[in-house]
Amino acid sequence: MSLASRFAPLIALLIAAPAAATLLDHPHVAGELVVGFREAVPVAEQNAVHARLGAAPVRRSPSGRATLVRFAATSGLEAVHAAYLAEPGVEYAEPNYWGEGGLVPNDTHYGTQWHHANTGQSGGTPGADIESEAGWDLLTPSTTTVVAVLDSGIDSDHPDFAGRIVAGFDFVNNDADPEDDHSHGTLVTGLLAANANNSFGVAGVNPACRIMPVKVLNAMNAGNTFDLAEGIDFAWMNGADILSMSLINYPFSAVVNQALSAARQTGAILVACAGNGGIGNADVSQPGASTQTISIGATDMNDERASYSGTGAALDYVVPGDGVYTTAYDTANDDAWWFNGCSAATPVAAGIVSLLKSLDPTLVTRNVRSLLTSGAEDQVGDPLEDTAGRDDYMGRGRLNLRATLEAYLNAVAVPESQAIAAGLDLGVRPSPTRGAAFVSFRLPAADRIRVDVHDVTGRLVRTVAHGVAAGGAVEIPWDGRDEAGTTVAAGIYFVRVKTRHVTETTKVVVAR
Repeated sequence: MSLASRFAPLIALLIAAPAAATLLDHPHVAGELVVGFREAVPVAEQNAVHARLGAAPVRRSPSGRATLVRFAATSGLEAVHAAYLAEPGVEYAEPNYWGEGGLVPNDTHYGTQWHHANTGQSGGTPGADIESEAGWDLLTPSTTTVVAVLDSGIDSDHPDFAGRIVAGFDFVNNDADPEDDHSHGTLVTGLLAANANNSFGVAGVNPACRIMPVKVLNAMNAGNTFDLAEGIDFAWMNGADILSMSLINYPFSAVVNQALSAARQTGAILVACAGNGGIGNADVSQPGASTQTISIGATDMNDERASYSGTGAALDYVVPGDGVYTTAYDTANDDAWWFNGCSAATPVAAGIVSLLKSLDPTLVTRNVRSLLTSGAEDQVGDPLEDTAGRDDYMGRGRLNLRATLEAYLNAVAVPESQAIAAGLDLGVRPSPTRGAAFVSFRLPAADRIRVDVHDVTGRLVRTVAHGVAAGGAVEIPWDGRDEAGTTVAAGIYFVRVKTRHVTETTKVVVAR
């Protein structure tokens, strides 16, 4: 879909809406308008219009079609806007709207995590990443999604896991304390799920999920098939939605295969390493070689397959995993450790899968594979290996978080024309004057939403919700407070709900 066709319904809504509603629909720079003249209107005539309407040109766009103008606050935005639209040579006039960037975590070492956002900061190729920031901006992840990490355990008192560890088990020592005595499990879990935006350490792909540590590897980073089978059974029997297995070089085992099959039948998604043995290794290194699992290989910061990354018919996808930065092990220092291997790629992929499951808990492996494939980037690596479509070196492509989430949203979206016709039936009930109120509306299907409260000047008072909501009736609580937690003053406010296709605004009167 072209940009023009994508935004045509929104433009139509703005034209059809009353001027006041349009101007209050989005925050904007006070005292400024962006004015576009028809192509045939000479610059001298444009300047005459500005002078006649009492506005001062600030600068013109590079194309020369649009001019930013300023006017006195006493003139009134609505009056100046209407006056410009009444001029025959004016094609459009609109406020100088505010926008915003997506989430960029403030974690100390986030900038080194090129797999989230590769700008070439480590000498790599810009864009050779999973577009985490754009993906995070699409949703507010569920805090109920549980990812079991089958590994050497977890550094349980590390600040980057605080508040999100659920009960696990140690099948090596047969106790309920899966403490990491090697480091591998902690490094893996950091890539998957380290707390984000806590001004410490690094950020995981899914910093909101619950972490279930299941220790199946010993202090030498080795494990046996029975412990692994027990760990798999424990994970699915205790409600894990995703199993992340950065494990290699197990042989085919009937007991492990039985456990994997049972886990998948419950709806759990199994993500496993494709092996670090290079050519052909993906087909023999279990559990990644199993048809029950999603097999993950590793790419480097230039989008090429890491030389050791397992290849073969069993390989499904590749993900950044060569020289990535993750949670430091066994230290309270604000630090990050360099990590390498398909073991590093696997939790990155599991993080993407867990975000999908947080959008829709009903997704099963078949659905997840389809969405991952839709979002994967093909032919980004060595052209001798990364050929069009599926190949044995890069599988179905390098995963991309943003594109995968958008694939889900596009799959469940209703046509734009139907969404616009249906509207949102937006309301705020009861008034937030006495405390809690609910912003209520209806979605025809799951969609990305943003719910904002503005004052009469257009200033953003609070973002009440920003993420993805399921289809049907939606109620978002607002307690009558601003972003700082202060009760708003008496007056008129505007609540705006924006989806990918529709934006609606309603007025709220707060009395004190």
